[in-house]
Amino acid sequence: MRHYLKSLEDVTSGHSTRESDYDWMMLELFDQTVRGSPGGEMKSYLTDPALSNKDFIISRIGIEAERIWTRDVLPRGHPHLVEVEEKNLAWFVNQLRIELACMLVMIIAGIGAKKSFREGLFRDSGEIHRWMYDRFSLKKLLTKAGFIDVRLCRADESRIPSFNSYSLDVLGKIIRKPDSIYMEAVKP
Repeated sequence: MRHYLKSLEDVTSGHSTRESDYDWMMLELFDQTVRGSPGGEMKSYLTDPALSNKDFIISRIGIEAERIWTRDVLPRGHPHLVEVEEKNLAWFVNQLRIELACMLVMIIAGIGAKKSFREGLFRDSGEIHRWMYDRFSLKKLLTKAGFIDVRLCRADESRIPSFNSYSLDVLGKIIRKPDSIYMEAVKP
């Protein structure tokens, strides 16, 4: 929020060079809650050849941006390609099932219903953020759910032994999503 407010202040004070940062902050705040397709407007913004604020974006979302910028040049076995390489027959069967369902919806209810059906599947896929949390609201929610010893962490710290060896939030020394909140709690 501080970065959004700072970029808002900058552009309303006449610093037009910060307009790209302001545009990014608006996308970062809202796109993940309203998008109707994978990547949403963030993906469109990140793939614009005239993009002028790559350093700012990297400071906000880290390697997630680099992943989009370098997707065609990643070496085999790169951590971001593992998810594609590990797709199995069940995944492909599920994709076929979805395509068949979409065709049936279109036959029965028309193209508009097919579009709505597809968007509903997407919105239920987990990519959409249905709520935004800050460190106070997330701690409150975890406590309400019965967790104790809730604490704010860095991306590279945890009470879990050898946590960093799992490469969940940090790959090598690179934080995957520097704009995220990292919290940890104990379930008694």
